[in-house]
Amino acid sequence: MSNSPHFQPDEEAQKLEGSETQLASSDSSGAAKSSLSPSASSSQQSVPANGVNPPFPPAPTMGMNPPYPSAGYPQPMPPAGYPPYPPQGTTGMPHPLIPAGSGPRAEASFPQAGYPPVNPAAMQSPYAASLPGYPQPPKSANDFVLALKAIWPTFVGLHKSEGQVRVKANSQLKHWWWVMMLVFSLMTGLSSSVVLARSADIFSGGLLGGSGYGAYSVLYFGYWFLCFFVFTLVAFAAVILRAALALAAARTKQSAITFTQVASIVATGLVMPSFALALMFLVSLLPIPVLPLIFIAILQILLSASFLIMELLIFGGLKELYPKDKSPEMRHTIFFIIWTLCASLVIGIVAVPTGTYAVASSAKAAVEDTVQRQFDDMQDLKRLFDN
Repeated sequence: MSNSPHFQPDEEAQKLEGSETQLASSDSSGAAKSSLSPSASSSQQSVPANGVNPPFPPAPTMGMNPPYPSAGYPQPMPPAGYPPYPPQGTTGMPHPLIPAGSGPRAEASFPQAGYPPVNPAAMQSPYAASLPGYPQPPKSANDFVLALKAIWPTFVGLHKSEGQVRVKANSQLKHWWWVMMLVFSLMTGLSSSVVLARSADIFSGGLLGGSGYGAYSVLYFGYWFLCFFVFTLVAFAAVILRAALALAAARTKQSAITFTQVASIVATGLVMPSFALALMFLVSLLPIPVLPLIFIAILQILLSASFLIMELLIFGGLKELYPKDKSPEMRHTIFFIIWTLCASLVIGIVAVPTGTYAVASSAKAAVEDTVQRQFDDMQDLKRLFDN
C-alpha cells in the first residue's frame, strides 16, 4: 500500500504517526546496535521513513552570527541639521574581519553610511614625523640660502644683458638686498685690507719688503683685522646711503615705492663689483713680484665699469617702476653726485685714517722688534766673549 502511488490522506497520516512511534521506540535499540553493525545504522539514517529528507535550518555564513531578530527596537534619530546615524548593528549583522597581512595592530577602515570617507593618511599621529622610519615632511627652503644662490644667476644674467629681468626676479627674494650688501661689504673689507697689507711688495714690484711677518705683509694681524673691520663697516654704510638716496630720488614725485624695492635694485647692481673685488683679493695674495700690480690695475678699471653698470641698473629699475615719469635723469644725476661726495667724505674721515694708523703702528712695532732683536744679538755676543 505504501509502495502504491495512489493512497488516501487518512492512511498517509496514520502511517506518519506510526513511523514516529516506531522511531521513538527504536532509539535505544539503535544506539546499542550502532557499535556492532555500523552498516545498519548508516542505512537507517540515510533512508527516511517517508522517503523525504527532513528540513534543516540554513547554516550561517562565515563571519556571521545566526540571524536573530532585533526585537523590533526603533533606530535612533540624529538631531536636526546632522546626517543620519549609521545603521545600528544587531547580533545578526556581519563583523568585519581584519585583512590578512595587515599586522597585529592594523585597523581596517570601512565606509559607513551617513559619514564621509576617512583618509588614513590624514589620521597619522603628529608624533610620527619625529620617529625613525616615517617619511619626513619636506623642509621649506631658507630665504638666506635662496639669496646666496641667486648671486651667480644674477652675474650671468648681467653679462647676457638681462639686468631688468634679474632685478624683477631678485625683488621677489625676502633677504636679497641685505645679503648682497653684506657680501659686497665683506669683499670690500677683505680686498682693501689685504692690498694695504701687501702694498710694500705689490706697488714696489717686489723690490721692497715689509715688516711684521717678513716681506709678505706690512701689517701685524691685529692691525690688519682692525682695517678689515672698519673698511667693511664703511662699505656697508655707503651702499645703505646709496639706497636711501635712490629712494629719495624716486619719492620726489610722491611715489609709493618702498625702501626694500630700491635696496633690492641697488643690491642687484652690486653683484659685478663684488666679483671684481673678490678677484682683487685673490690676486693680492699671490707672492709674485710684478703680476699682482698689473692685475690690480686692470681690476680697478673693471671695478669702475661695474659701478657704472650699477647706476644704470638703478636708473632703469626706477624707470621701469614709473614709466610715465618723463624727467628722472636730472634727479638721478643729482642724487648720484650727492652719494659720491658723501661716500668720499666717509672714506676720507674713517677709512683712510684707520689705514694710516695701522701702517704706522705696524712699522713702529717692526722697528722696535728689529732693534730689540739686534740688542739681544749683541748681548749674546758679549756673553760669548766674556766666557
